[in-house]
Amino acid sequence: MREFRFILGRRALIVFLALLIATGALLGLPAATRTLAGTLADVWKELPLVTPAAPAPSQFIAMAATPSGDVLLFASYSSEEGRYCETWIFNTNTNTWGLLDTGSSSPTARQGHAMATLPGIGVLLFGGDGGEAQYLGDTWLFTYDGTGTGTWADLTPNTSPTARMYHAMASTPSGVLLFGGLASVKPPTSNGTGGYLNYVGIPLGDTWQFNTITGTWGLLATGSPSPVARLGHGMAALPLSATPSGVLLFGGVLDTITPDYTGNYLQNGVYTTDDTWLFNTSTASWTQLSTSPTPVARYYLAMASTPSGVLLFGGDDGEEDSILGDTWLYGPATPPPPAGMPGLSPWALALLSVSLLGAAGWWFLRRRRIGDG
Repeated sequence: MREFRFILGRRALIVFLALLIATGALLGLPAATRTLAGTLADVWKELPLVTPAAPAPSQFIAMAATPSGDVLLFASYSSEEGRYCETWIFNTNTNTWGLLDTGSSSPTARQGHAMATLPGIGVLLFGGDGGEAQYLGDTWLFTYDGTGTGTWADLTPNTSPTARMYHAMASTPSGVLLFGGLASVKPPTSNGTGGYLNYVGIPLGDTWQFNTITGTWGLLATGSPSPVARLGHGMAALPLSATPSGVLLFGGVLDTITPDYTGNYLQNGVYTTDDTWLFNTSTASWTQLSTSPTPVARYYLAMASTPSGVLLFGGDDGEEDSILGDTWLYGPATPPPPAGMPGLSPWALALLSVSLLGAAGWWFLRRRRIGDG
């Protein structure tokens, strides 16, 4: 019997060591391996396109996910015949771009517009720069059936935000949030050669919500504190699992901008900012967050929602010829718990495993001794 107890104890020790090694390996793996969401560090790669069809090189465009899981792009271009616009769909399953024929109903050519997913319905587009100092304030809804057919509809709501460009929008559980942008405070004056002078724009600091149910815009009384008026900032929704859930805002340009439409921007007192704000969708209020480290101040950046948090890429830090190419992820300070064990950290999981193994071994040996007696 002593030999049996020795063998049993040795087997229990082997099982214990195996579990301990597995737990240690689990703790040593990167978050992307331990969790469903994981970390998004070092994951940029250029996608191999199955077909050569793709949008032309462009900037000041907008993209947003459709409810079907594809990505919508609306871009404008200039040619000898004038400006024109295109609507493209990127199929995330096949890595292919497709140019959509949306018929005669489509937003006019523009840049500096914003788009966001309208949950369960489609993609919402608002505003932009229509060219020749034209601020736009129209609202469009794009719906897509996922099979190659998509349509634009001009919603013409009774109440809308002020016409603007370089604003930001993000999805919320009840619709789409809009903040800031650049609005006109002085009508443009032609310089007689096709350009425009004395054209002054001023950043806005208002918060609007597009309601999915009513199909209308509403100005939110967010109170104080609130982000300073700005343009060129980024916004994206935090994961629904975040506490509190809401929309993250970062960066932008502050103060008045005077473009002369000859290729120059006369910027008086303009400066970039690196502040981070959270819009709480439950209380309809803004809170400034204290973050460290923090991306450098920038504008014209891009932000998008991911299961792990909010991804930020690029932008312009305001210095001459200084375009940024860094990638940041705003998320929890510590990795989330392993999938299937909500609420338990890896160390808590290891302690629980060891405790259960010890208790099981003690119970088994005690029961064997009672049987021997």
